[in-house]
Amino acid sequence: MRRRKRNGNRITGGFVAVTYEMLESKAYRKLSGSALKALLLCLRKVKTYDPIDRFKFHFSLTYPEAKKLGFCNASFFRGMKLLRKLGFIDFIQPGGLRFEHKASSLYRLSQRWKKYGTPGFQEVRDGYYEGINDEDVF
Repeated sequence: MRRRKRNGNRITGGFVAVTYEMLESKAYRKLSGSALKALLLCLRKVKTYDPIDRFKFHFSLTYPEAKKLGFCNASFFRGMKLLRKLGFIDFIQPGGLRFEHKASSLYRLSQRWKKYGTPGFQEVRDGYYEGINDEDVF
């Protein structure tokens, strides 16, 4: 009888880290299905797990990328809008019609969701967060 090789507990293909704190938050419970899938895509884009650098990393997530992963344009837009509203991501730079359609929107992960449902939570206006800078991340 031949023995089978075992991979043990090795994770193949990568993973997305979601903390228990995020899973148990009020903001997480408010996420729709499309927003939850968009959140996982945003977390996938950030390649570092360092608690300081993770929230300074700028990333883009375009409509064609989202379409390849199963989103339609309307649900992707609604998901990203809800993520900004609940404080999971911050909008850094608009994309779209600028630079001959070659610019994509830039985002970064945010920790504003931790204060969701409290008086200290800072709302976004039309998807933009007023007064964002690196010191506001922590």
